[in-house]
Amino acid sequence: MKIKLSCLFWPVLTMIPASVAASPDSHQEIFVSASQNGNGTAEAPFPNIQSAVNHIREIRSNADTRTTDVTVSIKGGSYRLSSPIVLSCDAFGKNNGHTVFRAVPGEKVIISGGAKLTGWNETDCPKWQRGMYGAPHCRRLR
Repeated sequence: MKIKLSCLFWPVLTMIPASVAASPDSHQEIFVSASQNGNGTAEAPFPNIQSAVNHIREIRSNADTRTTDVTVSIKGGSYRLSSPIVLSCDAFGKNNGHTVFRAVPGEKVIISGGAKLTGWNETDCPKWQRGMYGAPHCRRLR
């Protein structure tokens, strides 16, 4: 009986235009800017990439928006990471919508997990040295 119903309704479903069948919320664009602190809109972007990832998790936790495709547009600037960004299966797995992270066209984005080293001292020869993270040994550059 189910097979007959499926075959009976199949032509009707295929005749619905894509604009009617697609949900208006099937795609969302989120913005990130290192120089602002907002809610992810173009006018008030999130301040960092992790905030955008957290917002995507919220979108994907709702059964109605789980398959929403998301584009994260990152505005130019330097984004220093204090911890790794984790893209877990609960929000970014194969049963969810597509997610694209991209730089805003024409802008340069730098994402770095490196630590900024300061406090270098010039010594004889000439050499530069700096203590590393409280360790008793020094690193030297020639």
